Amino acid sequence: MPRNFDTGLRADLLYDAICQLIAQGGVGAATTRGVARTAGLSTSSLRHHFDDRGRLLRYVLTRATRSFGPQGWIPAPGDPRRGRSMAHSLLKGLLPLDENSYRSAVVTGDLIAAARTDPTLAAAAEGAEHRLAELCELALAWFRWETSAELDEIELAHLQAVVDGLRRRLCDPHVPLDHDLACAVLQRHLDLMSD
Repeated sequence: MPRNFDTGLRADLLYDAICQLIAQGGVGAATTRGVARTAGLSTSSLRHHFDDRGRLLRYVLTRATRSFGPQGWIPAPGDPRRGRSMAHSLLKGLLPLDENSYRSAVVTGDLIAAARTDPTLAAAAEGAEHRLAELCELALAWFRWETSAELDEIELAHLQAVVDGLRRRLCDPHVPLDHDLACAVLQRHLDLMSD
């Protein structure tokens, strides 16, 4: 955890600087010196709050994960039709369809990939994957008008695979996926679930 790190403008500048570096050059570009330079801080000032690069990257991954879906308590939909509409909105909100969510998804994906070989990122990566699964489970519960305990495990895994695959394809510059097509794929999947 960062020591005495404020959550205001300075935190936003630092987060933006790290995301910019990762989005442009991958996780390897987010060195302590590079981050400090990009954020307009001295390296010693940055190290006062984050004594190593691992803590810095965990902070970014944890913060990026918080951008997934709605925050806090969400009231259950009042009827099945509203539940399906809310489920669709929640799932569509998980797709990187605007500049901020795109950057967050790219950074999250790169850091989760780096966690495969960097044990300092493992817990934060598990948290990110868990958050995405949790939101898919919530959407499916709304869609099916059931409790989480009643959900079909295979259907849930299928929904998670669709959402995760769309997120990854939308962030991959080598496999471009049009936003409208991604939304149509999600809608088709939900339509098939309705049958």
